[in-house]
Amino acid sequence: MTALPIILTLAAAYLGIGAVFGVVFVCAGVQRVDHAAAGSPWSFRLLILPGSVAFWPWLLRRWARGSGPPAPADPKRGRVERTRGVLIGAGACWGVVLLAWFAMVAFSRWGGLP
Repeated sequence: MTALPIILTLAAAYLGIGAVFGVVFVCAGVQRVDHAAAGSPWSFRLLILPGSVAFWPWLLRRWARGSGPPAPADPKRGRVERTRGVLIGAGACWGVVLLAWFAMVAFSRWGGLP
């Protein structure tokens, strides 16, 4: 037997085990590895299925350990403040840009300060 059939058989076995594991993992195990995935829609689970099939040994080890990031006390806390800060900063920047643009147009049309 040559090397190619052996390699193809091993690859098929790896992907077969990965396919079975991937379906079980996205249905029942993803929320244990990542708490943010609890209650996620099926579209997300279909999106992570190919990666689950490809990386099944690593995910199986993490699922068996139950290791994942700790569940946050309040997932929105901190994120709202950061978002608010970014939006206020962006609004201030756009305000300065628009004020400078308005001043430039006004000075160019009316010939500068009286």
